[in-house]
Amino acid sequence: MPQDLNQQGRAAGYKLVLVQLGVVIIGATAALAWGFNASFSVFVGGLSIVIPSLLFTLRAFRHSGARAAKQVMNGFYAGEALKILSAIVLFVLVLKWLPVVAVAALCGFIGATLVQLFAPAFIATGVSNS
Repeated sequence: MPQDLNQQGRAAGYKLVLVQLGVVIIGATAALAWGFNASFSVFVGGLSIVIPSLLFTLRAFRHSGARAAKQVMNGFYAGEALKILSAIVLFVLVLKWLPVVAVAALCGFIGATLVQLFAPAFIATGVSNS
């Protein structure tokens, strides 16, 4: 049973990453109306949060089971720290080293981040209280 919960959580994490990536692609496609540079900016700005979300999912769901409760908890803390730090580093690198429109990159970043707030309404994990 614990393995099932871990697999369900990992699957939900991967779904979140795919939804974020979809939102980034849709946003980048819409930004083509303002030119390729704006579209590229939205895309790489969004990727600077999608990649950390994937890293979180990989780190947070490494362990499972009651005997590994401490490792599970530490995995979530380490995963969240990794996600926050890598998001900051990636976004700064995008702004510093790529020819982006800063506002468009920020829009991509914020759009992908907002997916995390609304994802629970759309991504069913299959976990129930019964």
